Amino acid sequence: MGKIYPNDLDTELLAKDNIEKRKKAILALSNTKGIGYYTVRHLYSLYKNLEDVINYDIDGLINLFRKAKIKYGERLAKEYFFHRNELNEKAEKQYSDLIKRKLFFITEDESLFPESLKKIPEKPFWLFMEGNVDVLDFNSKAAVVGTRHPTDEGIRITKELTRYLVEKKYVIVSGLAQGIDETAHNVTNELGGKGIAILGCGINLAFPSKTYRIRKALIANGGAIISEYMLNDSYSKRSFYWRNRIQSGLSNVIFPIQGSIKSGTAHTVNFAISQKKKIIGVYSNKIVPILQNELLSYLKSKKYPVIDISTNLEILYQIMCDKRISIKDSVQIELFKAEKEEEKL
Repeated sequence: MGKIYPNDLDTELLAKDNIEKRKKAILALSNTKGIGYYTVRHLYSLYKNLEDVINYDIDGLINLFRKAKIKYGERLAKEYFFHRNELNEKAEKQYSDLIKRKLFFITEDESLFPESLKKIPEKPFWLFMEGNVDVLDFNSKAAVVGTRHPTDEGIRITKELTRYLVEKKYVIVSGLAQGIDETAHNVTNELGGKGIAILGCGINLAFPSKTYRIRKALIANGGAIISEYMLNDSYSKRSFYWRNRIQSGLSNVIFPIQGSIKSGTAHTVNFAISQKKKIIGVYSNKIVPILQNELLSYLKSKKYPVIDISTNLEILYQIMCDKRISIKDSVQIELFKAEKEEEKL
């Protein structure tokens, strides 16, 4: 009798089973004392089949961590190995809890993983998500980003732009910080639009605490909350910086509202440049001169479109819809490495 090969359904079920085991392994490793998101991500980037670690003996685990050049690798490998049963049990409980709460844990291999994020440098390998999973692959998504400490004028511009974008059926992408992010999501929710909030912490955390109300409204309106960090991870300066590449990566166009050259908004712009995304600066002559906004002045000096939305909303929309790449071909622009003040502006 010839060799029997599994049919397509068997292959699909096997792949699904492996992905489920991989997710549980990711959770178990992240629950290990001393192992956090970045260590698990690094292991995954080198050895994707993390579901196999459950079968490793101690020498195999130590060798895996050593090859990955993980700091204190031997100690961490032992920590996981000698507590593996309880760590796996905790991961099983977390996984079941995600299903009960109707939260998604999506890896890059799955069809639900957004196509736009598969193409960016330093892409996330997995996402935790609450809400409408379909919104991640909507065609028209705009990132509205800016400082946590905007001026009154910055708030007004954010409201005017977001209102226009929602009317044009764009999904609004932003963080969930106070200031510009909060304003963009509030306007989106008030108009019944769809929004995506990207977290700089685990999806189980509501930070700041007042954003819980915004999160509920986003989900109720068919939007989503997403995070790449582990479920209970706290926030940090690094996590907020790293989160910015997802804001730009998910979006078709990025609107920096207000910020300085060294701000988090500038980080998002820098990621957008490396991802070859459209970047459009916006201001209003009725509200504030452009020279009062350092980042917009920089964009204007580098020939990126900077539009007065008090008079040119239709021009803005034409640029948004232009299928041709309307950014500079060069991705060598460095927002954060200018050594002299005059080089920044």
